[in-house]
Amino acid sequence: MSTDIDISQYLNVFLEETKEHLQAFTQAMIDIEDADEERAAEVLNAAFRAVHTVKGMSASMDFMNMEHLCHSMEDLMDELRTGSSSVTPELIDLLLECSTKLEELTICIEENGNDDIDVSEVLSELAKIKWEGNKHEGAKDKYEKKAEEDKEGNKEEREKKAGNTDGERKSYELAIFVDMNCEFKGVRAFLALNKLAEIGTVTETVPSQDDIENGQFDSAFKVSLATEANEAEIKNALTSVADIEKVDISEAKVEAEKVAEAGEKKPEVPKTDRKSISKHKEAAVNSVRIKLDKLDTVVNLVGELVINKSRLIQIGREHDIEELGSTMAVVDRTINDLQYEVTQMRMIPVEHVFNRFPKLVRDIYRGQDKKLDFIIEGKEIELDRTVLDEIVDPVTHLLRNAVDHGIEVPEEREKAGKSGKGRVTLAAKRETGHVVISVEDDGNGMDASKLKAAAVRKGLLSEEEVAKLSDGDTFKLIFLPGFSTAEKTTAVSGRGVGMEVVKTKIEALGGYVDVQSKKGIGTKIILKLPLTTAIIQALLISVCNKRYAIPLSNVKEIISVPKSDLATIQGATVISLRGSILPIVRLQSIFGLFDSNGGNGGHKANSVVVVVERSEGRIGLVVDTALEQQEIVVKSPDEHMQGAKGLGGFTILGDGSVIPIIDISTLAVA
Repeated sequence: MSTDIDISQYLNVFLEETKEHLQAFTQAMIDIEDADEERAAEVLNAAFRAVHTVKGMSASMDFMNMEHLCHSMEDLMDELRTGSSSVTPELIDLLLECSTKLEELTICIEENGNDDIDVSEVLSELAKIKWEGNKHEGAKDKYEKKAEEDKEGNKEEREKKAGNTDGERKSYELAIFVDMNCEFKGVRAFLALNKLAEIGTVTETVPSQDDIENGQFDSAFKVSLATEANEAEIKNALTSVADIEKVDISEAKVEAEKVAEAGEKKPEVPKTDRKSISKHKEAAVNSVRIKLDKLDTVVNLVGELVINKSRLIQIGREHDIEELGSTMAVVDRTINDLQYEVTQMRMIPVEHVFNRFPKLVRDIYRGQDKKLDFIIEGKEIELDRTVLDEIVDPVTHLLRNAVDHGIEVPEEREKAGKSGKGRVTLAAKRETGHVVISVEDDGNGMDASKLKAAAVRKGLLSEEEVAKLSDGDTFKLIFLPGFSTAEKTTAVSGRGVGMEVVKTKIEALGGYVDVQSKKGIGTKIILKLPLTTAIIQALLISVCNKRYAIPLSNVKEIISVPKSDLATIQGATVISLRGSILPIVRLQSIFGLFDSNGGNGGHKANSVVVVVERSEGRIGLVVDTALEQQEIVVKSPDEHMQGAKGLGGFTILGDGSVIPIIDISTLAVA
């Protein structure tokens, strides 16, 4: 039986699972520092299993640098599990450094198909730690020899194939059970067969090897194996493969050569196996994996359906076609359901992004001699994949600022009557039509006077301008380009670009940023994001007989304002709304529109004002008419229109007309 197996077809699965296991390992290393003894043992075992699984998978895929590094990490963690070494911050630093190196190897494999990255330095560090923690005579020689073996790649083990050894071989019958809840039975089975091929000769399988690799078996398959390895070694090889649930081994009653000559005779799966197969049938996975570009195509097609649905509904209304109206009621519900399902397919838990931040936060506070609890809440909240991809940089900036600017060193905190250990919370929660992500710290908070002084010192505002700012408006100075209160530039902050990036990114997604802070208490920065950016709810408005769309996520209310209530302060039009000053924007002026009938309400006594929310605060848009709320498909502006102030894209209405979508964040207030 040939053991020449093409492993390239399983590369994507290997990469996905390796990333998941490395994330689990990194999180375990973060968790273990503050865990009690019982919890620490549990976390350490989880970390060990993650590395053990990556080691087995990388060995099966012949990525030997990754395998050797995992093997050395296992040795160190085994000492931790047995109590030979103690968990220290320095040791956690090293294991996290190993995790980073494994991530680099994974990226190299993904981009180049190999793991040709030098790991000798981190292997030496591991060997040094193990030697220093070992008190036995000759430990240094032992561990240096072990590191050298790792570096050489354990060639003897890799080259050990059936027929290459002279020792006594035995024949075994194996029943290998794969967890029916795993998505890739065939991949698991292939990896198991590959591991067996490394320690012996696979003489027969039931069903055939092709069927096994294609996942065409229930929960178990049978293998006849001739090998010098004992039962424990066989089980150890197989249990390194993820989702292998159980292995039954019995010594064959015939020699391996006779098994190979069995021809068409198929060994039966034992009765116990049949019971297990029956038990797992109901758990069969009914799912497939779809490439993201194909899913994006489906979303675009649904968008076209939404546009044409609106057109058909409008035709039915205009021509009073009863049959079309009743049919469209059904079509409308069906398309809405289809849109919902497709949108849900694109939704991904924020956990996929949040899980990368504990290591980042730890690296920052360890480098600044600070103590910190990092709390993550709402990992299960889902966001559109496109939105989720774009929030990585903003959240990274917020966390860096929270640790660097917000959290004080233990001595300062204790002088202020606080615990020496700070707290930073990253949270996500669902609101109607939105997801809110916040970063909150219990640090020193913002000092409004210092912010104002910094704005004046950097020439961003005059002393007269900052004197008029409320504390809430003062906090939003941090979003100005080039603004920073840091006295010196560090690797973490001080360049005055971080918060500007946050604001720009979030507003480009159709969201906005809010800041809450109390001096000596802490700071909370809130990102309000739309669930999706492809198909949104919008308010249609009319200005000078031209229609525009405003994302409903920005709209707070629509009010009627007597024109006599409009006032001018230093050249800016404002109104008083429930005790607060609301800046007014005349869209007619912004877009250079002219209406011979007198736009923006003409000679009406009252003006229609749409109150909208953005990062700088609320503003009022004066319009002629608020028409209706409608679901629209967002079309990005072409390259010639990108960057135009006040333009966030276009949409096509049911009558075929193309109308602009107003970008609230870039509207200028006079």
